Amino acid sequence: MAAEDTSKRILQDIKAELANTPYNFGSARLLTGGTANFIYQARLNQPLPDGMSEVAIKHGEGFVRQSPDFKLTTSRCCIEESCLKYLAAFPPYINSNVSVTTPKLFYFNRDTNTQVQEYQPTPLSLKLYAIEHFALLEPALVRAQCLEIGLGIGQWLRQFHDWSNSPAQSNLREIALANKEMQSIKHWANYQQLPNAMKRHPTVFRGCGDIFNAIVGKSTEELMDQKSLQVIHGDFWTGNILLQGVRWESRRMHLFVVDWEMFQVALTPLDLGQMIAELYQLKLYKNLDAGLWLIEGFTKGYGDVDDSFAFRTLLHVGVHLIGFGTTVPDWGDAEQVENVAAAGREVVLSAWAKSRRWFDDHPLGCIFSSP
Repeated sequence: MAAEDTSKRILQDIKAELANTPYNFGSARLLTGGTANFIYQARLNQPLPDGMSEVAIKHGEGFVRQSPDFKLTTSRCCIEESCLKYLAAFPPYINSNVSVTTPKLFYFNRDTNTQVQEYQPTPLSLKLYAIEHFALLEPALVRAQCLEIGLGIGQWLRQFHDWSNSPAQSNLREIALANKEMQSIKHWANYQQLPNAMKRHPTVFRGCGDIFNAIVGKSTEELMDQKSLQVIHGDFWTGNILLQGVRWESRRMHLFVVDWEMFQVALTPLDLGQMIAELYQLKLYKNLDAGLWLIEGFTKGYGDVDDSFAFRTLLHVGVHLIGFGTTVPDWGDAEQVENVAAAGREVVLSAWAKSRRWFDDHPLGCIFSSP
C-alpha cells in the first residue's frame, strides 16, 4: 500500500508540474515496466502538433521504485536526458519490415527529474512479447520474425557503437564517462557478486572459486584502462526493447530502445552479452526456440567480430546467466534455476578457456565469424 501511495503522490505532483505545458494530461496510469523509476502512460488534454495524444512520463527518485531501500543517485536521470538529446541525431535503423530507434525526448525538469517521452502504443518488452506471441505461431513464421527482429536490433547496436565511439561524438563520450556510479553498480552486480553464486548453488559451482575470482580481477582491471573503454548502452536487454503488443502481420514493426540511465563507458561485448543471455533464457526457461532464432539474427545483424571479442561476449553471457538468470523471480522453478546455473557455468568455463571447439557445437557459437 505504501508503494501505491507513493506512486499516486508522485503522479499528483507531475500533473501539477505539467499543468501549464503542452503535456498537461487528463488521465494517466502507472506502467508495469521499469525497475528503478515511476513510468506512466498519460493521455494529453490536447494532441501535440504531430497528432500524438499519448506520452510516456518517466520520473526518478533517489531510490529504486521496486526496492525503496536501495538508494540510487538521481544523476542517472540527467545522464539519460543528455544522452537522448544527442541520440536525436543518431539515425534509426529501418528496413522494409523492422525499424529500431530511440524515443523522442519532449521535456525534462532537472529539479524534479521528470521526463516526457514518445510513447510506444500498447507497449510490450521483447521478453514479454516473445513469451506471449511467439509460443502461439507456426515455427516457420516465428523463425522468420525472430530473424528479422534480431537482425534489426543487431544492426542498430553495431551502428550505435560505431557512431557513439567516433571522434565526432566526443561530447557524448564525456557524458558516458561522467556516469561513474552506474558503471560501478553494473560492475558490482555482474562481477563482484559472481563468487557469491557459490553460496546459492554450492554443488553446481564446486571448484569454480579460483576462476570466478580471476574473472572478478580481470574485469576490474579492464575498467582501469580508460583508453580501451567504449561508450555502451549499459543495460541492453530484452526488457529495454519495446514493441507494440499486437500480432505482427504485414506492417512494419517499430522497436524502441529505452532506458539510458546506465549509459557508460565499458566494453562493447557487455551490451551483446547481456542481450544474448536474456534471449537464451527464453530457451532455457520457456523452451522457446524463438530465443535461439533471435540470437542468430542478432549476431548476424551485429556483424563480424574477432575471436577475442566473441569470447569476451560469451564470458559476459555466462556471468549474466549466473548472476541474473538465477536470481530474477518468476522465470522458472527451482530445478530450472539450477539448470540455468549449470548452463552459465559451462559457458563461463568454456569462454574463459577460449574453447572455440566447445562453442562449435553450441547454439551460442553463432557469434563467431566464419573463417
